[in-house]
Amino acid sequence: MQQRKSPGKAKRSQLGKKNTSFKAVSKSAKGKHRTQNQAGAKKHFAKKTAKKTTTKVTAQPTPRRVEPAVQRHGVRYVTIEDNANGQRIDNYLRRLLPNLPTSRLYQMLRKGEVRINKKRVKPESRLATGDILRLPPTTIVEKTGTYVPEKALLAIQQAVLYQDEHFMVLNKPAGLAVHAGSKNQYGVIDAVRQAFPDENWELCHRLDKDTSGCLVLGNSRAALNTFQSVKHISAVVDGR
Repeated sequence: MQQRKSPGKAKRSQLGKKNTSFKAVSKSAKGKHRTQNQAGAKKHFAKKTAKKTTTKVTAQPTPRRVEPAVQRHGVRYVTIEDNANGQRIDNYLRRLLPNLPTSRLYQMLRKGEVRINKKRVKPESRLATGDILRLPPTTIVEKTGTYVPEKALLAIQQAVLYQDEHFMVLNKPAGLAVHAGSKNQYGVIDAVRQAFPDENWELCHRLDKDTSGCLVLGNSRAALNTFQSVKHISAVVDGR
């Protein structure tokens, strides 16, 4: 007769067998955890050494902003001298109040705030020796010198067509304004004054920004008056 194995013995025999596949998985898992722990330790010690080697950088204090000086004047009266005889009132005011915005200057003339001998004047009105000029209250913010690039100064020096002790003639290129403004960082007159600092050049006339041609400057009030008094200018053109 054949002996039958009880189901309990069969289960015990199966449990008694070694599970090699489980051991292989567990060993590989242990190795993976070990390598991960080693990598984590390396990163930890690397951070510590980095903290020790880094030097503390102290924040530099921000420089205090220097506020521009403000000049406030009440109503003023100016007696016109001989050197301003025959000069346009707007050009005289531009020289007298160089830091006053151009828009404000012409606003004062348009509204009648500037008067000569108690009368309203236009920008093209001429001054005479002994005139009493009334200036309204003004608030002027002092500006730093107008910055003119070295390239522009060199270009102005090379653009001189004629120069003597009284007059200078420049070949003004198109695209350069004669005066600085809100859209123009500098003008021809600013470049001329910085290129020739020992002389007192002033514009005898104006040319539009987009216009190229000869621009005449005077070195004295007498030169400017002489130019303004000329009514007819003869031009000699070679050819047709």
